[in-house]
Amino acid sequence: MTSSWLKRAQIAGISTKETRGVLDTNPSNIPLLEFIRDELKPHYKIGFLSNASDDWLEELFSPDQQSLFDDFVLSFQHGIAKPDTAIFELAAERLGTKPVDCVFVDDVTAYCEGARSVGMQTIQFQNFEQFKKELQGVL
Repeated sequence: MTSSWLKRAQIAGISTKETRGVLDTNPSNIPLLEFIRDELKPHYKIGFLSNASDDWLEELFSPDQQSLFDDFVLSFQHGIAKPDTAIFELAAERLGTKPVDCVFVDDVTAYCEGARSVGMQTIQFQNFEQFKKELQGVL
């Protein structure tokens, strides 16, 4: 196992085998990525914000999937992590917009609260259909 797997395991408090298993059994949300490609990307900037301990984007997304995003903010690169308000402000700045003009989507309540505290609208992701419905109300 590489040191990036060890770092991920240490952050999660699980073994490297369990860490790899989680990612192997948790494939990309294809309907969500297709929705981004077909419905959102033509009209909006799309950013990806992660509390990553290493650059694992190539393991998570294919090159075509990565191209759906206008920018990636990975916490290990900036020394700040969600829910620190500075990382949400940085993500908006890198997209060339203000936080108030952003919609932040995450499945973690505390991260949504952090984004909301800088003025972002938020959606707590539970499933794809719930997300789409809430997003339609926001946009």
